[in-house]
Amino acid sequence: MADIYTSSRESLNTTTVAEEAARHEAEAYSEHIQNLLADDRALWESHLPFSAENDLYAALTDGILLSHIMAKIKPGCLDLKTINHKVDRAQIGTKAGVKDTFEATANLNRCFDPALTKQLGVVTVNIAAEDFMHKKVDLVLGLIWQLVRAHLLSAITIAIHPELVRLLEPGENLVALCQLTSEQTLIRWVNYHLARAGTTHRIAAFGGKDIQDGVVYLHLLEQIVPAANDALHADIRAALAASATLPTDGLATPRAVLELAERIGCRRFVTAADIAAGHPRLNLAFVATLFNKYTGIHLPSEDEMRAMVERADRLEAENVALHAALVEARAAGAAATAQGAATASALEAATSELDQLAAATAAKQAEWDRVGALRAEMRAHLHDGPRLAQLVGKAWALVHPPSPGTDAGADGEAEAPATREMSQLTTDPDADAAELNDAQIADQLVAMVHDLLMENAEQRKFLQVLATRDVQNQKINEMIGDKIREYSEARIHEKNDKQRKKKEIPKK
Repeated sequence: MADIYTSSRESLNTTTVAEEAARHEAEAYSEHIQNLLADDRALWESHLPFSAENDLYAALTDGILLSHIMAKIKPGCLDLKTINHKVDRAQIGTKAGVKDTFEATANLNRCFDPALTKQLGVVTVNIAAEDFMHKKVDLVLGLIWQLVRAHLLSAITIAIHPELVRLLEPGENLVALCQLTSEQTLIRWVNYHLARAGTTHRIAAFGGKDIQDGVVYLHLLEQIVPAANDALHADIRAALAASATLPTDGLATPRAVLELAERIGCRRFVTAADIAAGHPRLNLAFVATLFNKYTGIHLPSEDEMRAMVERADRLEAENVALHAALVEARAAGAAATAQGAATASALEAATSELDQLAAATAAKQAEWDRVGALRAEMRAHLHDGPRLAQLVGKAWALVHPPSPGTDAGADGEAEAPATREMSQLTTDPDADAAELNDAQIADQLVAMVHDLLMENAEQRKFLQVLATRDVQNQKINEMIGDKIREYSEARIHEKNDKQRKKKEIPKK
């Protein structure tokens, strides 16, 4: 029993929701029809405005209002003179109103003519005059929605709005854009503005979660509202900031959307509840209303086009000049690269030569160190000269004691010939040795003195060689200095040439 009660309650709730949605649709369509036929005085005397007693369904029973709606949506599609305007709607379906019923049926059948409905782009299959006269909600609302939709989307074409070419996607041609339905074009228009707004939101349809939180509409309004309306833009930004802290299933943001839309005359079709519920038909009608009021896309005027062409020509000329400069710079760069390679090769050769000279200098320095050691040794030998003379003198005295009456030296010893000649040694060791032999010096002393004289002669020769090499080293150092100076001057000239060429390249 409980299950039966629960099922009945759920069925009742579903019916209530459907009826509420139908009521919202009827109210929205009624408002649109009144705006559409605002200048038709005859209808305002007989069928408009809508009221509780004269609602949308009652006003459509005689076919008169329906024919005027069709003629207004597509002028010339229907000759209103073929419509009987003297039908008493109150008598339709009564015994006394047989004539009224017949004429109303004829009017409705005229509106359901396939040739007419094809021009309007609506489908009337399974719809008959009796459905309108009996006020069948689903069928009546279905046809009225098709008419309202056709009216709202009739201007969403590239022929009427050539600025829609901006909706072309990468790699897409104009033919593909023209093949889109009006609804697909409208979806792309919304996504185009969402992309411009910098948000990640996108829509695939006009119902469901894509639009329920109202944030998409705030971004859309921010893009299409004229930039001069600073106050409205400030309020839109404030609403966007507030939406970040509000629940996505609430009504606060949808209400803000409608308040902002009302300020630009676009509060049509939807309520805050319709936005939150994601009602497909009413949200589509609302977006179409926004499009028809502000597309937010503009093509340049003739003056702007002329300025753009002039700017393009100027940029093209600059591009040609820059290209020429680039070619010249590349050529100069190639030349500089070649010159740099040559310079690097020369530098490498100079470096190798400097390394060789450094090695030679190190070898010379080693020789100079050896010369210094030899000089020190020679000085030591020179200091030993007087002592050697004394030793030679003593040796002579021992071998040849002085005879009586012979003059002795200061210390009582006879002066040996070697002592007298020690300070007068020549560079010829053989001659000096012969003189010592003549003086009959002992063989050991003669050999020792001969060795000393030979070593002295070799050292003198070595000093002469070192002096010659010193002159050569000075010449080598002068050559190294000349090489370094030439290389430095070449690098300075190369750097100055590069700076001059950079200054000659025109700046963008």
